[in-house]
Amino acid sequence: FFFAAMDPIQYLQTHKVPQLLDDLVADLLQSQPADVAAHIAAYATQLQLGLSASGQPHLHTFLDQRVPDAALRDVFLALAQSCRDISTAVGNVVDGAAQHTTTNTFGDEQLKVDLLSDRMIFDRLKACSAVAAAASEETPELQHLCPDGKFTVTFDPLDGSSIIGTNFTVGSIFGIWPGSNIIGLRAGDQVGCAAALYGPRTTLMLGLQDGVHEFTLTCGHWVLTREALKVAPKAKVFAPGNLRATQELPWYRTLMDRWMERRLTLRYTGGMVPDVLQFLIKGNGIYTTPECPSAKVKLRVAFECAPLAWLVEKAGGSSSDGYQRYLDLKLRTLDQRSPVALGSAQEVQEYESLCSGRGPSDGGERR
Repeated sequence: FFFAAMDPIQYLQTHKVPQLLDDLVADLLQSQPADVAAHIAAYATQLQLGLSASGQPHLHTFLDQRVPDAALRDVFLALAQSCRDISTAVGNVVDGAAQHTTTNTFGDEQLKVDLLSDRMIFDRLKACSAVAAAASEETPELQHLCPDGKFTVTFDPLDGSSIIGTNFTVGSIFGIWPGSNIIGLRAGDQVGCAAALYGPRTTLMLGLQDGVHEFTLTCGHWVLTREALKVAPKAKVFAPGNLRATQELPWYRTLMDRWMERRLTLRYTGGMVPDVLQFLIKGNGIYTTPECPSAKVKLRVAFECAPLAWLVEKAGGSSSDGYQRYLDLKLRTLDQRSPVALGSAQEVQEYESLCSGRGPSDGGERR
C-alpha cells in the first residue's frame, strides 16, 4: 500500500526511502490505533509530493532542489538525522546526565549528555560515505572515516550544555569543509554549515550556497518553516558575551554604553547557538565575545565560530575576529580559539573599529 499510488522502482530511484520510512514510523508511534490506516494513506500522499501536511517541503525534497552535489546532500541529511536523535536525548536529560564525568584532551570538562550527543553524531557520520573525516569539541582530533569521502565535518555536539541543568535552550553547530585535511583552510572555504536549537521547538538552520533556511522537527521529520533568512545591516538586539571584560577593556565598556544609549535590547542566554540564531529569526542583532587578560576566550574556530560566521554571512550579516573579516581567518590547529563578533554589519564594524584600535591582544601578528 505504501507505493500503491506510483511506480515503486521510480520511487526508490528518486527518494531517500530509509529517511522516509524513519519518518513514517515516528509518526505512527504517536498515532491512536484507530487512526493508523487513515494516517498511512495521508502520509503516502504527502510522500508522493515530498510535502508536509502544511504543504511545506520536507528536508530531503528541499535539498534535492537546492543542492546539486548528491554527496553534500547526504552530509546534510546525516546531520539532520543526528539532530533528531539528540533532540530526543536532550528531552530526556536527568540531573545525572548534566554532571561532569570526564575531560577531553584539552582539559575541558565534559558532561554525560555531551558524550552521548557526540557519539550520536559520529554514528551518523560513519554511516555516510560522503564524510572523509570529522572532529568535534568532545573528540578534538581528526577522525578519518570514509577513504572515498569528499568532506570533513567539524562540530560542537551540544553547545551550551553547561546551562542544560537550568532547562535553557542548547544547540549543535556543524561546519562542512572540502577534503580530508582542513588545517590551512580559511573559514570562508567551508561549503556548508548547520546549527540546531533544542528548545520549546527543535529547529535546524541550514547554511547553503543560496542562503539560510530554517526547518522544524515535526512529528519526526524536518519541515521547511522559514526560507532565505536575512540579517539587516542595523541591530536592535545585542548579546554581549564575556561582559566581565568591560572591567579591563575600556573600548568594550564604551561599546556597551553606546549600544545601551541607542536603546538596543539585551538578549543573552549564555548559549552561543540561541544567542546567534535569534538574529536570523528577528532579522537583526549582534553577538560579541572579546578576549581580555583575566578572561581568555574559550570559543574554538573550527567547532563554533567559523560555522556560525559562515551561516551569518550567508544571511547577509557580517563577521569579525576584532581585526578582520572572520571568514578570512586561517585554521592553524583544531584547538585554535578566537574572539568573535557576528550579526548586523553596522555593529560588527563598530566592534572591529574599537577593538582593532588598541592593537592585537596578544601583541603578535594579525590573525
